[in-house]
Amino acid sequence: MIGAQSPKSAKIAATTSLGLATAFAVLNSSILLILRNHLGNIFTHDARVIKLMARVIPILALFQIADGYAAIGAGVLRGCGKQRIGAYANLVGYYIVGIPIALALCFAPSVQMGVIGLWTGLCIGLFICAGIIITFVSRTDWQEQVRIAEAGFDAEIKAGDIELGSSNTTTPTSIIENEIECDTPILFSRK
Repeated sequence: MIGAQSPKSAKIAATTSLGLATAFAVLNSSILLILRNHLGNIFTHDARVIKLMARVIPILALFQIADGYAAIGAGVLRGCGKQRIGAYANLVGYYIVGIPIALALCFAPSVQMGVIGLWTGLCIGLFICAGIIITFVSRTDWQEQVRIAEAGFDAEIKAGDIELGSSNTTTPTSIIENEIECDTPILFSRK
C-alpha cells in the first residue's frame, strides 16, 4: 500500500491485521483455556505432567495474545522498512528482560517456580516486545512512509538500479497470469 502511494489503505491494512491477530489470539487462547485439563492426555498418561500442563496453559494463552501482536506488528514494521525497531524490541523484550526473569523464576533458590516460572518470564518478555512494536506501529506517520518509499525509489532510478521504459516491462497481469485485470502497466523494471 505504501508503494502504491496509498497511506490511508496502508493504515487500514495495518489496523485490520492487528484486529484479526487479536481475534485469532483470543480464539486460540480460549480453546487452550477450555481444553487445559485435557490437552495433556494427548501427549502422556502421567498425571503429574497433565496437572503441570493444566497449570502452564493459562500462561500460554496469554502468550498467544502477545505473540499475535508482536508478529503482525513486526510485519508492519518490515513493510515500512523499520526492521531495526523489531530487532531492538526483541533484544529488549527477550534478552534483556524476558530470559533473565524466566531463568530467575525457574531456577532461583528463593523462587523455584520451575517450568511455570520459565514460561512466565518468556511471556513477560513477549508482552514487552509486543508493547514496543505496537507503540511504534500506532505512531506511524503513513504519509511520511509514502514519502520515504518515493525517495528510495527515486534514489534507485538515479543509481541506475531501475530502467525506465525498458523492453522487459512487466504488468501485474503478466506476473499473475491474467488472473486479475489491470489497465495500468508498470513503467519500469529491474535490471
